[in-house]
Amino acid sequence: MLEASINNSEGLSRSEERIQSLVVRELSHNKLVKEIASNPGNQIAWMEFCRRYHTFIVETIMKILAKGKSHQLAEDIAQDVYQTLINNNCKALQGFIGKHENSIYKWLQMIAVRQTIRQLKTQPQTIPFDAENGAIESASLQSSQSQNSRLYELIEEINHCLNKILKNTRHIERDKKIFWLRFYYDKTPEEIAMRFDGLSVKRVWGVLTHLKKALQNHFEILPISLKH
Repeated sequence: MLEASINNSEGLSRSEERIQSLVVRELSHNKLVKEIASNPGNQIAWMEFCRRYHTFIVETIMKILAKGKSHQLAEDIAQDVYQTLINNNCKALQGFIGKHENSIYKWLQMIAVRQTIRQLKTQPQTIPFDAENGAIESASLQSSQSQNSRLYELIEEINHCLNKILKNTRHIERDKKIFWLRFYYDKTPEEIAMRFDGLSVKRVWGVLTHLKKALQNHFEILPISLKH
């Protein structure tokens, strides 16, 4: 948590708010996330968070969405990203581990991907997804020329990355299924573990943690701006 010079903005004068805004603006990415995670009520820190990352989040979503989708849809999905961050007293931010100074961009990118997939799943003519094999059924390829063709492409891109990450591993197909059951179907680790004989919830968490971290390094949607 930051020193006492940065607190909730309630009760501050405009001059004090300006001073705190300048202090927050000088924080590194990792320190800014840490401040919000430990002090979710810090409105000044949240404003700085939005100033730095909102455009990146929206542009990421726009890049994922099919051509012709409105900017307003991307803004709506961005709000879903923020909701994910603030849920359960900022639990997601509390779990963020910034190994590198710019790790936040890859981390936010994966959250944006997941929220966009959720949105695309709600669209009419959703492409059939094979829950058991962690991929779209080949028969659906012929019908993918719809507004949800981007969903198909996105899943294929992620699958390609998963194949690279899990190459030469013992449980490649099982681990892909674990990933998609969580990432696409929102199954809990407990529900996933019940689908596999002898697989513990702890092991499911381990697989998911490993794949999410690895995907942040392999899955690239658009160039990342490193500027504040």
